[in-house]
Amino acid sequence: MIPAAIDGPDACCPACGADVPAGMFCGRCGARLAPRRGDRPAWLRPSAFCVAPNESVFRPSPASSLLPHLSALTRTPLNVGVLVIVAALAILAQAQLPGGLITVAALGLPLLLSIYWWRAGVLAGLPRWAVGLTAVLAIGIAIGWVVLTDDLVVRQAGSAFDAGSAGRRVLRDGFGVAEGGALLMLVPAVIVRLLWRSRRESLDGFVIGVLSALLFTSTATLTRLAPQLLTAPVARNEPVRWLMFEAAVRGVAVPITAACAGGLVGAALWFTRTKQAGRPGRLAVAFAVGLCATVVLAVYALVGRADIEGVTQWVVLSWHIAMAIVALIALRVGVQLALLHERQDPYPEGHLRCPNCQKSQPAMAFCPDCGAATRAGVRAAASPAPGPVRVTATWLVTITGICALVIGVQALVVKAPPRYNCPPDCGRPPSGTPVAANPRFTPPGGQYSVAYPDPGSNYAVTIDDTGVTARFTAGDGGVMRLTGEPAAGRTAQQVARAYLASKFPTAQFSYEIPNAKLGFAPGYGEVADVFPNDLDTRFTRTRVIVIAAVKDDYALITGGAGPYRQFGPDSGPGRPSPANVQIAEDMGRYVNSFMWAGDPPR
Repeated sequence: MIPAAIDGPDACCPACGADVPAGMFCGRCGARLAPRRGDRPAWLRPSAFCVAPNESVFRPSPASSLLPHLSALTRTPLNVGVLVIVAALAILAQAQLPGGLITVAALGLPLLLSIYWWRAGVLAGLPRWAVGLTAVLAIGIAIGWVVLTDDLVVRQAGSAFDAGSAGRRVLRDGFGVAEGGALLMLVPAVIVRLLWRSRRESLDGFVIGVLSALLFTSTATLTRLAPQLLTAPVARNEPVRWLMFEAAVRGVAVPITAACAGGLVGAALWFTRTKQAGRPGRLAVAFAVGLCATVVLAVYALVGRADIEGVTQWVVLSWHIAMAIVALIALRVGVQLALLHERQDPYPEGHLRCPNCQKSQPAMAFCPDCGAATRAGVRAAASPAPGPVRVTATWLVTITGICALVIGVQALVVKAPPRYNCPPDCGRPPSGTPVAANPRFTPPGGQYSVAYPDPGSNYAVTIDDTGVTARFTAGDGGVMRLTGEPAAGRTAQQVARAYLASKFPTAQFSYEIPNAKLGFAPGYGEVADVFPNDLDTRFTRTRVIVIAAVKDDYALITGGAGPYRQFGPDSGPGRPSPANVQIAEDMGRYVNSFMWAGDPPR
């Protein structure tokens, strides 16, 4: 039984019925002794967060949510640190330094939290084997998952050209990868919990869960973006807008969402129910905490697939920010339930300093004056409170050193890309001898015909009433679409640009194909780039080609898309693709096989 040793009168708690020190809150169950508006339901006490009683449970504050062990005096630097991370990401994006950008995005928040935990003695209060095992498992599982799924979704480059099945394939593979990653990042915490035989406190599980999720996410980000580190130290061909998007999503929104998922699940795994009278039953609390965990896991899966093709970067970023806010609120609800209703060990006679208001109060589960949970404090009493300047400076020096090392290695290892002059190195649009032996497609209306790859070749062919989709299954992969539609008075340029915008709304214009022809008829061709929004694949810049020609008010269209690759003299046998995409090497013969209805045989 927890004693109520105090100097002064007692009060009867309306929630648990115990005689407790007179004050604002019950030192035994944490309920407000004089309930007021906003305190309902009593089992949640939404008006005063156990970690920071001056905040509502529904206030999405990153500092008090991610650092429940620290007092209000030491949480402000986390908010400052997050702002420093945002500023560093913005500077690196403007400077077009992908090495530094990837480093800060992947390591920024995990490193900041680790420094806080270390300086505050939070990690010292946990078994070394638990911290070490969590780290090893999270890193190993993340690398294995990325290697396993790396090629699963990356082959979706150009899926917008697919008819019908592409959307289903993206949803199937995309959600599978996203949800699989969300579950796997929690596996280390589950394993450690099964091996944990000592005392259990929800905040111990919170730290293990956050560590597991952040290390998994950080490792996955570094592994997936590793190909980008092999490019030039300065990414002059990558737009600043896309780099800023990557920085905001990968460096801020995703780590916060992952930390919320891991922290909530960890707290739930380490939660031990109380046997005090007047408290909700074990099943009720478990259901509520489980519901919060389910919400956060669903949120994590959704943000992982918020980048389905056809959605602009601004929409994706908005989704990520909104979901991070939802995850923060769900985390706070779960932590509140755990701290209010978990089993409390008997406290010795005497007084303790409140971790929130710093007042000396009777040794009880909650501070009678402010309502903060006693367990929401630094366990290692010998550890001084982390100084804001020292913590921020430590993070800044460490992350700067790592960034400098990465950029320096890039400069030494990566060869400068070759420079070509135009003329004479202008290249030519996709061209080739029309195929004659291949099967031909004619739509139901007979407006045109076109040859398409033999299904027995390196193509997976899909045919519908409007055209043919051929997915290249060898080499770099890619998709080719052969189709037609009424021109409705539009020029070839208008048709091509409208078709490109409908399939790839985020595509960025690269150049116009000179002297473009389709079916040997003058037309218009355009090459564009699509930079990835997908967090579940490695960095893959998609190069898109669209060519259109109009005759008798009917437009013939061909589109090709695949991973961008800089071709050069050493790219292999045959004529390299001037468009720097492998599928363009084979497109020409199908482009020239187009025939309008009534054209003479050729």
